[in-house]
Amino acid sequence: MPRILKTLLLAFAFCLLAGPAILFALRESKPVLILINPEIDAVRPRSICILNPFRDRSPEHSAEACLESMANRNLDCIRPLLHPDQAEHFTSRETKWPVQSWRVGRRWNNPGSVGLMYWVRRGGGYGPVEEEVYFTLEMRLGNAKLTSFDAMY
Repeated sequence: MPRILKTLLLAFAFCLLAGPAILFALRESKPVLILINPEIDAVRPRSICILNPFRDRSPEHSAEACLESMANRNLDCIRPLLHPDQAEHFTSRETKWPVQSWRVGRRWNNPGSVGLMYWVRRGGGYGPVEEEVYFTLEMRLGNAKLTSFDAMY
């Protein structure tokens, strides 16, 4: 086997082994690997978020359980997070335009908390566009607890 082919195979094998090891090592500090904004000239570009497969998924599980509940028209998960002055605003809009589907748009880790932004499609004649929904979660002993909710309509 020619020397250059052996070198290429060795380099390829190294990448196959080192890539996952590096991603695993960065799982806490780098939950988002790539954030792509394909709509360069948009006011709110619909980002594409590629997440680290080794990240802690507990914040996403908590947020997505709430989104699932909202899709089933049960708003109990967001009611405790709403300021009394805003409760009617959010609950009326969530009832009128219920969540149908979602995808992670952004994620950021802070000491003791995680922020998640989802792109959400809504029913009730809202239209074919995706809108933003934000969650903040407090991280304590490996558990993620929802602490805030915000949405764009």
